[in-house]
Amino acid sequence: MEFMGCHSLFLKRQEFEHEKEFRLIVNCPEQLIGRDAISININTNKLIKSIKLDPRISEDKYQLFKKIIQELGYTGKIEQSKLYNPPIMNIKLKGVI
Repeated sequence: MEFMGCHSLFLKRQEFEHEKEFRLIVNCPEQLIGRDAISININTNKLIKSIKLDPRISEDKYQLFKKIIQELGYTGKIEQSKLYNPPIMNIKLKGVI
């Protein structure tokens, strides 16, 4: 049985192509009866190169989420996205004292 509309789940907007994300879609309704979710055992340290957290969260929340992720066993790079940080610009004017 084909999942209706599943092709749209694999579309990615061009602006976010650089993210190199992957999407895992599981269709096994017989295993979900009476459950909210299923567990899949993976080694996150082999699968995930780095984690970037939302740039809008506070420093306190960033540190909390980072700690939780590390306590869950992830050892890779965890950082807060700098997407909304203003660019650093160095301007040198010729002939101006």
